Amino acid sequence: MLSIAGSLGFIVITDLYYCLSGREEHLSFTSKIIVYGFVILLTLGTLLIYLTEPLVREEGGNALLRSFFASMTAMTTVGFNTISTGDMRMPVLLVVIFLMYVGASPSGTAGGIKITTFTAMLAVLRSRLTGSKSITFLGRAIPWERLYVATSAFILYTSLIFLFSILLSYTETGADYESILFETASALGTVGLSMGLTGSLTAAGKGLLILIMFIGRVGVLTFGFALLEREQRSGIPDPREDDLAV
Repeated sequence: MLSIAGSLGFIVITDLYYCLSGREEHLSFTSKIIVYGFVILLTLGTLLIYLTEPLVREEGGNALLRSFFASMTAMTTVGFNTISTGDMRMPVLLVVIFLMYVGASPSGTAGGIKITTFTAMLAVLRSRLTGSKSITFLGRAIPWERLYVATSAFILYTSLIFLFSILLSYTETGADYESILFETASALGTVGLSMGLTGSLTAAGKGLLILIMFIGRVGVLTFGFALLEREQRSGIPDPREDDLAV
């Protein structure tokens, strides 16, 4: 409960409380997207892990609860695990990587591209496939400004995962690529899960993970804005220089 509450954030939790207590009739549009997306992804992740990972049954206990916990910890990026991540089968590892990649609420403590960005990309895809000029989700139009931010976050976050996975493939020549991809996704999402590769990383590999964890914690877009702000400022012509040139 603490992990889920932290990943959703106090804004969504407060909105839920007001709705359940009768102070508000409906959830806000953003909170509705986050809650619906979180429940759907968490349920699908739990079912996929439960149905395809024998490890959740071999280690005893409630297999469904273990599956739920594994799915929850990947989405909320809390770093706890009740089953050995390094022993998971490849399909389940890809499910966990995807959940770490998406994350949870932008107002919470979780990493990832956030559910709002993921749903915005789904809305864009549906709009292109159906030939619609407006981009909507749950019957509401998504403002273009939010779509620009979501698209930027999606492209930059995905590019960073591929870039750092490639760089780690050069520094960690003896490691499997699935371990490298998992480590990269976990670091950028500030999840804290590992397949056991962290302890054997080279100095260069540790440096790369430190950098990508820093980017993930600060925020991908925040880090990108910090890098490009000076370049954008320098690209704006100075009217005084234009006057002198004339």
